[in-house]
Amino acid sequence: MRGLALLVLLLPWVAIADTQPATYPRAYGCKKLVLCDALPAASVGVCTGSNGDEIVANLTGLAADVTFDSQQSTGTRVCDIYSNDTGYDASGGVGHKINETSLTAATPKISLGPGSFEYVWISCPSIEAANTATVTAIACPFAR
Repeated sequence: MRGLALLVLLLPWVAIADTQPATYPRAYGCKKLVLCDALPAASVGVCTGSNGDEIVANLTGLAADVTFDSQQSTGTRVCDIYSNDTGYDASGGVGHKINETSLTAATPKISLGPGSFEYVWISCPSIEAANTATVTAIACPFAR
């Protein structure tokens, strides 16, 4: 019984409240993920689903290259990409920012990679009033 308890303690904890993004298959095993779906200016911060939970994509073992796209957003916005190896957890720290340049109207697309990505999410600290932020990602596997 002690061995089972130790095993449970060693398993990585993943935030229970995370919501998986809407996912659409693409060619060569790539996937399109909707990480932020029309986040309104009144809701700046981490993008959430209709249930109020944070939208977090689990890219463990999948993504070597990821392109983030905010072209479907309206107006002026600033959105950043965050990641860690356990998922979003507001009480335990939210991971680290993985982009140097924010997604904005002037820079609507950012490609990251090659690299190993675990859990990723979007946070938009600034959205112009009466506008929305929409961010999608195309993630492709290591072997294509």
